[in-house]
Amino acid sequence: MKQIAARQVGEFEVVVMKDGGAEWDSSVFPDVAESRLTELLAAAGKKVIETNFHAVLLRSKDQCILIDAGARDLFGANAGQLPSAMREARLQPEDVQILVVTHLHPDHIGGMITEDGTPVFPNAELVVTNSEYEFWRNENNFVTATDDVRKWKLIADSVLDAYGERVRTSRPTDDIAPHVSFVDLPGHTAGHAGVRLDSAGEQFIHAADILHCQDIQLADPGISFVLDFDPTLAERSRRWVLGWVVSEGVLFSGAHCLDCPLGYIESWGSGYRWVGGVV
Repeated sequence: MKQIAARQVGEFEVVVMKDGGAEWDSSVFPDVAESRLTELLAAAGKKVIETNFHAVLLRSKDQCILIDAGARDLFGANAGQLPSAMREARLQPEDVQILVVTHLHPDHIGGMITEDGTPVFPNAELVVTNSEYEFWRNENNFVTATDDVRKWKLIADSVLDAYGERVRTSRPTDDIAPHVSFVDLPGHTAGHAGVRLDSAGEQFIHAADILHCQDIQLADPGISFVLDFDPTLAERSRRWVLGWVVSEGVLFSGAHCLDCPLGYIESWGSGYRWVGGVV
């Protein structure tokens, strides 16, 4: 089964690589009535809430940048397929020069280290926003955290420790590398960010966790995910970036997009819809 979708953007090959997928119950959208979720799913021809987990490769003749790295075995059989997707994309771990962290949740960083804490990408510099780094490194932010969130902090610390001196923190609007920059999209986490590519007059944005279920949150961007750190701010970021993508006609991907994870969005009613993608 094909695990990648690819498109040329200027001088870069953009490759979205599937790490896995899952079905969720309505508890992931706790503030939304079951009837509303059922209505939105039916409009999309679905009966259950579906999601995928993705990483994104930006590759030119001079640069090899990997955005996030999936969950490894931390989500059981639902994820951990990035190594096979990388093989399909003809990508070796040693090739990655820059490893970008959109945020430090385990489904995005688990694949950056082995089970014993060894870096998977031995030559990569790891880049994360300073606000994300500082939040997860501050023990005071986790004094009242649940056991699950405490485990997430341990994973984040393990990744940051593994890359050690190769970790670079950046403001959430700074350049990551030539033609590649962060996009400040706070709310899902303190320092959550997307990644923007501008090359030869063409644009692409990977908006990370701005959407967790495109069937629901594209149609109604006001719906927030259960794990949003600041739901109001997350909604503001979501509405802003979706509006910008539509107005500029920018090629789009997200960490949890479905079967055509690289494509375009258009306005539809009071929200948006997916209108085309690369399979």
